[in-house]
Amino acid sequence: MLTREEREKLKIDAVIELCYDYIFAISEDRILATHGSNISLITIDGEMICTYDSIYAPTYPTDTIYYDEEEGCDRYVEEFIDDLLVFVENGKRGIMDYDGDIIVEAKYSDITFSSEGTVEILP
Repeated sequence: MLTREEREKLKIDAVIELCYDYIFAISEDRILATHGSNISLITIDGEMICTYDSIYAPTYPTDTIYYDEEEGCDRYVEEFIDDLLVFVENGKRGIMDYDGDIIVEAKYSDITFSSEGTVEILP
């Protein structure tokens, strides 16, 4: 996952920005882009890789704690899992890589990652 500074340095074609409601660079050559009620994984050049109901970069909790003023409680800082994405299709979750290759089929109700590198998949 790119840092904010790395995202700001990317040269994303203005046409891509006009074609989508929201874009979020996740690597030097991959973007998550929303359009309507769907999210697509696209290349930095605008090539469509795949589209699903939802796609997001999974996170895991770290040992670092911060105070969330809005919630009024302590929270764990979360880190992104590099090179993996969770996608949702018809209400079920699966895992794919940044090339759109499916690693785990979308047939599970929940997928969570731990700081130890384990994955919990619920039916």
